[in-house]
Amino acid sequence: MMNRICVIGSIIIIAVMIALPTYRNVKKDHEDKLLIATKMRITSASKKCFLDNVCTGQSTSLKFLYDHGYIEKQYNPVTKEYYDENYIIKYEDKKIVLDFI
Repeated sequence: MMNRICVIGSIIIIAVMIALPTYRNVKKDHEDKLLIATKMRITSASKKCFLDNVCTGQSTSLKFLYDHGYIEKQYNPVTKEYYDENYIIKYEDKKIVLDFI
């Protein structure tokens, strides 16, 4: 009887030791992919704005993109907080640079 309890306890401990790190890794990968998708949406809208010559100069803000209909209001998919409208998006060497994501 005691032997059976030890075996079942060992199996449960091993299962937990495998399941917890796996869950953390899966959750972290999922959050990273959500942030990448948000970054791609903002990058795509910014690039379109610069290529349409609506965004002039070397930088623009999220508010400008919102106001001109290039993108809907964006939020951080992990924290569920809206990004500050005053964040600056830079256009350097034909690449979009986002410092806030």
